[in-house]
Amino acid sequence: MQKTLFVTTLLLTAPLCAEFPLDVSGNILYLVHRGSAKTALERYVEQVHATSQHDYLLLQQIGLAILEEGASSGDPEIEVMTLLGAGVSLSSRLIPILEQGLKSEDPRLQLIALNFLSKINDDEVDHLLLSALSSPFLLTRLEALYQLSLKRHPSVLEHLQSLFVKIPDPIRPLFAQIVVNLDSLSANQMMRQLLSDHDLTTRCEAILAIAEKQRDDFLPQIRTLATQTQVTQQECVASTLGQLKDRSSIPLLQTMAHARQRNVALAASFSLYQIGDKTYLPLIFEAAQQHDLVALTMLAQIPLPQSADLLAQLCHCSDKDVELGAALALLDMRDSRCFDTIKEVLLSEKDSIGYVLSRPPGRAAAVWRTVLSAPYKEQSYPGILQQSAALRHQILVSCVELPEHQFLNLAEALFDAQIKSLVPVLVELLANHHSEDTLALLKKQSKTNPSDFIKTSCLLALYRSSEEGDYEHQLIDWVKKRNQTMMIRFEAPSSAERACHQSLSAEEESALLIETYESLASTQSQAGIEALLNAIAYGNVKNRYALAGLLIRTAE
Repeated sequence: MQKTLFVTTLLLTAPLCAEFPLDVSGNILYLVHRGSAKTALERYVEQVHATSQHDYLLLQQIGLAILEEGASSGDPEIEVMTLLGAGVSLSSRLIPILEQGLKSEDPRLQLIALNFLSKINDDEVDHLLLSALSSPFLLTRLEALYQLSLKRHPSVLEHLQSLFVKIPDPIRPLFAQIVVNLDSLSANQMMRQLLSDHDLTTRCEAILAIAEKQRDDFLPQIRTLATQTQVTQQECVASTLGQLKDRSSIPLLQTMAHARQRNVALAASFSLYQIGDKTYLPLIFEAAQQHDLVALTMLAQIPLPQSADLLAQLCHCSDKDVELGAALALLDMRDSRCFDTIKEVLLSEKDSIGYVLSRPPGRAAAVWRTVLSAPYKEQSYPGILQQSAALRHQILVSCVELPEHQFLNLAEALFDAQIKSLVPVLVELLANHHSEDTLALLKKQSKTNPSDFIKTSCLLALYRSSEEGDYEHQLIDWVKKRNQTMMIRFEAPSSAERACHQSLSAEEESALLIETYESLASTQSQAGIEALLNAIAYGNVKNRYALAGLLIRTAE
């Protein structure tokens, strides 16, 4: 009965703005809802060819019907793809499908739904986020509380206080990231409770959250914590006082700058510099000369000639961690003397070198460390591949600020080495640069690079840049050849698979496919929309539900 009502609704609403005759649009919608999407889309394309126009309302209804089918499929993979389609559509009309994901017994589906709901500006979303607080999964509840805290919802605090007494100590530090977004007497009281928690990590996380959000209303409590003896806490306090520019704490920081523990003394010295007192800079320079990695990160924020010169010297250090830290600091300063080391870091993926973010006690600063044979050391360094990729992406984006000839040199080296994980970022940077030389490089790579992935990525960037050329038809040919490629990979590849850089990973090809479909459809050209319809009709059946979301977005 529910399906019959849904079909009736579609048939009644379709004629309101329809370009096609009622009998044609009604028959197409009926076929889609009966599960004959292929036949329905074939008839739609026939009608387009006959009339030379699209019926955008009908396209929206087709997409909605496909997503409705996916939401009730009972297949976990289709349900994920349906949520993806509902999310990428950016349509508040699909909130009910996201709500269904939120009510799923699968925590993965709940988190996907939460992610997309948080991006929709609709009053109904708040009610759904509140309903997620009854989830049996702690991670879902915490994510919902965080999203509600960003909206400063009045119900957050009550739920937090109820949950706080039930959770184990390792989870408690997460609460600071939620409470710090709230600003009320009760929320401030809870923040002070976190600052005095029995768990050291919880106290430190609260201190650092206050620094990040620039909550100087907690300065009296922060100063009090400086008098306690835990070294980790003292470093947090010293760093936070500088970030909050608390001039009244200068005498306290001067005392801390003489502490026996170098990490506390360094944090205090740097905070004094941030406030305006340069007296203790020699301590930071001395620590950097002794290869202290935290001191190197501090020099990046001390724009003095002697800072850059020392870092340039350390860029040739035999200690790879020091060399990396110095190069990253120089890159932050936009000093081109980092180029050789930075280039080596970006190319090191092909040698299976990875990087992990290490946070010393107190987390006054985080530092990067080098790990050999990274793909095979995930057990020892959880998340190393993701961290390494994030660092390389961050570096590549910063390299745009270097002289153009160096950036182009680096781009050619990455293309030649086929570092595919960096290609999407690289081609976007080149396209956004909008110089003759960067566009010329994209055009060259779109024709000559032996990697099909790199060639297609460059084609897509040129197409998006509205450059003259037959890019649309080349992209359409590429996606047609990959109609059966699954857009989402549900099983993680093995370390050995990820260590092989000559083959295109499922994640990279999937992302490129989605971006290409999105770009083709966004122009609303007949060829682009037909490519999307072709993929829905003839491609991998499970992709259909994600593509239906793109169809709705295109037609609106």
